[in-house]
Amino acid sequence: MAVATKVNSRSVATVIGAAFAAFVLAQAVSSPSSGQPRLANTNTELQARELDHVGDDLSRDNLEQRNFSEADFTSASLRGANLNRAILTNADFTNAQLGGADMIRVNARGATFQHAGLARVQLVRADLTNADLGNARLDDSVLVGATFDNARLVAASLERVLADQVSFRGATLTRADLRGAQLTGADLRGADLSGATMDRVSLIGADLRGTNLTGAELRQAKLDNVVFDETTKWPAGYIPPVAKR
Repeated sequence: MAVATKVNSRSVATVIGAAFAAFVLAQAVSSPSSGQPRLANTNTELQARELDHVGDDLSRDNLEQRNFSEADFTSASLRGANLNRAILTNADFTNAQLGGADMIRVNARGATFQHAGLARVQLVRADLTNADLGNARLDDSVLVGATFDNARLVAASLERVLADQVSFRGATLTRADLRGAQLTGADLRGADLSGATMDRVSLIGADLRGTNLTGAELRQAKLDNVVFDETTKWPAGYIPPVAKR
């Protein structure tokens, strides 16, 4: 009888222990207030920081509002991906392919997009301050209201981009290809566009104070109502329009 009593006590203890473990697990995966599932070991519900995506295929993935700060996307494929409002600060997209991606309001300050494919990308109101887009291809992309202040776009291709109200203050666009680009109301103060190809570009109402256009090609360019002053550097022999004061 003594042995039987001992076995029953252990069984009770086992049942109680299992029930307690199940309770703790339920608390770890559910919100105490709503009971809805949540991610464990995260500080923010909407952001899961991930760093290593070298060569990954994330085409058409939904990555909206994700935190990829300082992540490495070298040679990755993100064609058609949803990156709206994502945090991409100091991330590396060298040689990455993002054609057709949605990147509305992304924070890509200090990010690197050297030689990246960014054609037909939606970059509306995106922040690419201090970003490096050297030799990147942004042809036919929408950059309305985006910020590229102090960014580097050396030899980048921006053919036919829609970039009304974009800010390129202090940006370097030497030898960039802007043929057919629409930059109505753009802020180009202090930007370096020397040697850029700007045939058929629309700069209506743009601010060109301190802009360097030395050696730029401006055939059939529209410069109605542009703002410029004595600090604006024009191509040799170019007769600028009447300045808007």
